[in-house]
Formats: sequence, structure tokens, C-alpha cells
Amino acid sequence: MAISHEKRVELAKDQQTQADKDQGLTVRKANQLIQKNRFDMTVREQRLLLYCISRIKPTDKGGELYKIKIRDVCRASGISREIDGEAYKAVYDALKKLDSFNFTLIDENNKKDVFVHWIRDTEIDRNPGGFISFRFDPKITPYLFNVRKYFTQYELGNVMQMKSVYGIRLYELVKSYENIHEKTFDLRELRYLLGAEEKSYDRYSNLKQKIIDPAINEILAYSDLKVTAIEVKQGRKVTGIKFVISDGSADRAAKQWEQIDRARHPERY
Repeated sequence: MAISHEKRVELAKDQQTQADKDQGLTVRKANQLIQKNRFDMTVREQRLLLYCISRIKPTDKGGELYKIKIRDVCRASGISREIDGEAYKAVYDALKKLDSFNFTLIDENNKKDVFVHWIRDTEIDRNPGGFISFRFDPKITPYLFNVRKYFTQYELGNVMQMKSVYGIRLYELVKSYENIHEKTFDLRELRYLLGAEEKSYDRYSNLKQKIIDPAINEILAYSDLKVTAIEVKQGRKVTGIKFVISDGSADRAAKQWEQIDRARHPERY
């Protein structure tokens, strides 16, 4: 069914309003968590986790119980504007996965691997108009709480409109190197960090077409970064990618308003 002009304007405004709200929320992670580890999560799970992380206050020490309205979780995670049985189940399933999700954290300082959950003590009201509550796993506390140096911080709105798991993941990676303006990854390392180790991505053309280019397009469309990918070659073979990173905040604001203007006046485009 075709979407009416009025509906397109409404959806564009709603996306802008949610993006503006998300801009007031900040995600902060230790660089070691971003640069040395990988996490196999869906887009929905990534958004939900990042929204939970954004609720950490600068004065929090770890161990706090966080309580959030299910409605806010749905909207921030892009699940639904309205709460119904399907939206409630989506939140329920994503929370359950985050609570049970066990990943290996590479602790280079202490030369060991640590088995970690993201959240613990998770509860969700059976009433869709209620709340979720949780605590962060104590083992993840040093990487999220009171991080004073070697960290990456960004506004939540930079990633919440992304549709690809690779867009969000690549954004965090390049954001963590923004201060040095460029970063070169060996292809094997990049594939590991992005969670793109399927055999089909042994072929560079597949990796570029299905993962790298779409991820960069999302970063350019929704985030505060400008990113350019430059192929590193040995002879004719691509062996790595150099990402050139710069601030793109002005471009992001212009694109957001263009999105609304396109919905209002499609005849101009």
C-alpha cells in the first residue's frame, strides 16, 4: 500500500524528533572494548544495548539498578512507535538475549580472556506499559564506568537510525580513531572485528559490496563522521583498508533537514 504524502511528512518528523532526543544521550566505552573485541548481535540488540549504556550517568560507579519504560525502549531501539504484543515480545527477546549473551572479552592489560555478560538481574513487567530493569555485569564495569582515558564517546543519535549491524560496528571502530584521523586495518582483522568471517567474504568484491560500502554510506548519512575507504594493495591484491576520518557534523544536520524537506516537497527532488 502506498504511503500518503502526509504520512511521509509525519514519519520524517518523527524520525527527526527521535534523533533529536537521542542526541541528548551519550555512549562512552573504553577503546579496548571497541578496538579489540567483537560482538555478534542483531541491529535491534545493538540499539537496545547502546540505549542502555547511554543511561549511565557520569557519577555512576557500577552496580546500579537501571529502570526504563518499555515504551521508551521500543521507540529508542526502533522497534515501534506504539506498544503492542509484537513490540513487547521484541523487547522481551532482545533483553533475554543480552542477559544470556556470553562473549569473550580480550583483556590485553592482564593477558587473559574474560567471559562476560552485558547485563544481569534483568526483569521486565508483563504490562507493556511498565518497565524493564537491569544491572550491568560487574566484569564489564571497568569498560563502561568512570572511564577517564583511552575512551570513545559519541551521541546516541549517530547510530540509532542505522539499519545494518556493520554500519554501527564500523562507526564505533572508526570513531575510536577519530583523534588520529586515519586507521589502516588488515582485511582479516577488519573482518574479525566486524563479524564478517563467512567464507563468501574471502572474495574482496563481496566484502566491499555487501559490507564496507553500505556501512560507510550509513555513517555518511546518519552520523557525525566523514569516512573515506582507501584500498591497500600488494601488487593487484587488496590486503587492507585505510579509513580516513574527519568531522561530518555539519553535513549530518543538513541531511536531516533535507530528509524532512523531501517528504514535504517531493516535487523539488
